[in-house]
Amino acid sequence: GSAAAGALFPFPEPETVIHFYEGGLSMQPEIKTIDAMNAICVRHTGPYDQCGSAWEAVCAFAGQNGLMGPKAKMIGISYDDPMSVPPEKLRYDACVTVDRPVQPEGKVKPLTIPAGEYAVFRHKGPYSDLIKTYGAIFGGWLPQSGREVDDRPCFEQYINSACEVPAAELITDIYIALKP
Repeated sequence: GSAAAGALFPFPEPETVIHFYEGGLSMQPEIKTIDAMNAICVRHTGPYDQCGSAWEAVCAFAGQNGLMGPKAKMIGISYDDPMSVPPEKLRYDACVTVDRPVQPEGKVKPLTIPAGEYAVFRHKGPYSDLIKTYGAIFGGWLPQSGREVDDRPCFEQYINSACEVPAAELITDIYIALKP
């Protein structure tokens, strides 16, 4: 598959709110260059909307090891396009960033989120609507942007959680890796 195919997954985005309106949508991402981030992750294989157990496992490990500080970021990496990969084969990593070396155990693995330039889109609303936002990014913004998607994985950062706010208030930042 193409890099774009690996980036179409139902989840998060940045400071630009995407507005759907009659006749199309408007969105202007923030272009950010980020440093590499070290993380721990738990891999989920299967439908993206069933990744809750991976989150429970990585958050339990992070909590037990004192890693859930204010700087920890919750990041999801979807590797496969649900439009072209069967649901039972979809791959997703539930990640928590860490600021010190961690001894992984069991399902918990270390992972580095690569540095580089990303277009960051802010998605507000339920995770189930992320697929629409991805469609707008890859079907609308990307072809008109003059940019190409890199082979680094795209990822989502979850700014708040469903434990804290109603689904309509969820904020997800979607990071689309760009070629230099």
